[in-house]
Amino acid sequence: MRGEVSGSSEPAASSATLRRHGLVWLRPGAWDGLLRAHASSSSADAPSSGNLGSPDAPDAPDADRDAAADVRACLGAWAAHDWPLVVARQDAAAPGRIALGLPAPARWGRRRIALQVAAGGIARRGRFAAPEAVLPLLPDGARDGWRRLAGALRALAVPAGVYGSYGWQALTGLDYLHAGSDIDLCLPVRDAPQADRVADRLEAFCSGTPPRLDGELMLPGGAAVAWREWRRWRAGGMAGAVLVKRLDGAALVRGGGWLATETGTGTDAGDDGAADARRDAGAGA
Repeated sequence: MRGEVSGSSEPAASSATLRRHGLVWLRPGAWDGLLRAHASSSSADAPSSGNLGSPDAPDAPDADRDAAADVRACLGAWAAHDWPLVVARQDAAAPGRIALGLPAPARWGRRRIALQVAAGGIARRGRFAAPEAVLPLLPDGARDGWRRLAGALRALAVPAGVYGSYGWQALTGLDYLHAGSDIDLCLPVRDAPQADRVADRLEAFCSGTPPRLDGELMLPGGAAVAWREWRRWRAGGMAGAVLVKRLDGAALVRGGGWLATETGTGTDAGDDGAADARRDAGAGA
């Protein structure tokens, strides 16, 4: 089945306006350039993009040829179907170029293909599909809980998207899922109190039937924090360090001062004793 992506009519933009886990669609000329670059890779040269085998292995040349063929086939399918790529970590040393990723499905070795295109090669932007789109992919025993979670996120006005294996399979219909696949959610939130409420809903879902639920709370300033880590950090009174991810990398940050900048507030995020309640509940939730 195919999941409907959200916001796919957004105009193209520079790297300054891209977000983690955002999707981009390329112009035909950008696809032509990528396909030409990979078609010109000779069997004697290791290709430059993605997880293309280890040159230290005894059969490295054969592995490189197989990897190059997988990458070319995958890129060709993506171009033919006008499927999107995902925004990757940006390289400050490459101004005007946008770093993108293509996690290939099982038929092409589950390779992570790293790509770069000129900013002008992006036709439009969008987001992964909403949680409801992956419902048919879930085990039967998880579907009722997933419906409740999707409804709770809508009630909290959180435009969640499903990325990772579930998101890509919903989007393309290709073979991404395996027995141990997690569900990954990107969760745009406006402030810390809303993030707390979302994290509580996610924790409640995790008390039920697998699969495991991962994902990131996406703050307005562009920073993202894994929801479980956010919950532990808030339970500890924001005194410890938390891993904050951005488009240009990630760093451990101590204290809550960064949060005011991210959310555009003058405070560090407490709300009606929410942080105190989490502290009482313990950091191991």
